[in-house]
Amino acid sequence: MRDQPHALLVTALVRGLMCELLCDEPARRDRAFTVGMFSVINRLLGMPMREALEALPLADDVVAALLRGEGPEGRNLRLVLAWEMGDFSAAEGVPGGTTRVARAYRKAVEWADGTAGALS
Repeated sequence: MRDQPHALLVTALVRGLMCELLCDEPARRDRAFTVGMFSVINRLLGMPMREALEALPLADDVVAALLRGEGPEGRNLRLVLAWEMGDFSAAEGVPGGTTRVARAYRKAVEWADGTAGALS
């Protein structure tokens, strides 16, 4: 992964933590983090998402979340992606709304910057 841009690592970390923080089921938070992190695997490996996922031993629901935005993890990933694109209205249906999502985003960016810096 050393050849990949630092910004891509930060994006993966931000998405991972945001998905985890937005997960309402404590037992699924690790899975939510994984979905967020793996949402950039295609760009890291330089291949289509479907091909990148075929080579990995991931649970079917993780693959469904990444490929089709299905399930609770997929919904959270879709929200995170919308937030990245400036579609803040996507947070309106979330418990806590835009305040919760904005707080999760700020926390995730701060954590990702520190974590990525420590890994460099």
